[in-house]
Amino acid sequence: MKYDQSAIREAERRAFELLTLSTMQEKDSNGNLCEVKNRYWVDPIDITMPALLSQELAWTNANTELEFNFSINGPQQAPGVNNNVVIPQNAVYAIYGLRVRFGDGANAANRIYRSFGLTPNDDALYNSIHSMKFEQSDLIDKIDGQSFHDTPDVATATNMLDGMLLINPVRFITGKLGTFLYKIRMLNPINALVMSANATVKVDLRGAFGPAKA
Repeated sequence: MKYDQSAIREAERRAFELLTLSTMQEKDSNGNLCEVKNRYWVDPIDITMPALLSQELAWTNANTELEFNFSINGPQQAPGVNNNVVIPQNAVYAIYGLRVRFGDGANAANRIYRSFGLTPNDDALYNSIHSMKFEQSDLIDKIDGQSFHDTPDVATATNMLDGMLLINPVRFITGKLGTFLYKIRMLNPINALVMSANATVKVDLRGAFGPAKA
């Protein structure tokens, strides 16, 4: 989905403000809204934005569901294999955008990423539903996979934000989460399709990063 810079700035501003507010609203035991200390608070000088968390999986026809583990126990960056970026323990991250792309190339060092399939069969990825699970709850669900499909006028053209979807509200995560999965579920079987060789699917979470402090 294409966004102008004003939309990006507004999403970044919202994430920054939510990390730097001293208080936030939560429901008490009676279901009433009340002001509480913002447990995600980060000193503004320590925030990095835009920041990136990434997980990458091989793209094959073997599975109709891909699970990207963004918890602290998720796959680390492996030289030549992936370009993963994981959240450190005790860090805080405010997500304002999701990005899904294809990776082309056996070596992660020079892998090229695109927001469209290399073949029509690869585009089966976009006939899907996306969700995100935090601990026991799916706090993001029913996102249309077609939202991430961007095809440029020229196949070699790239844009840093191709394949990105801004989300609302901003979602907070921490490095303490035991379960933090991004899931892509294909709506139809894909086992009869021949996919591109040496292809991966990469999910990026764009947001504001607050590091842990002693």
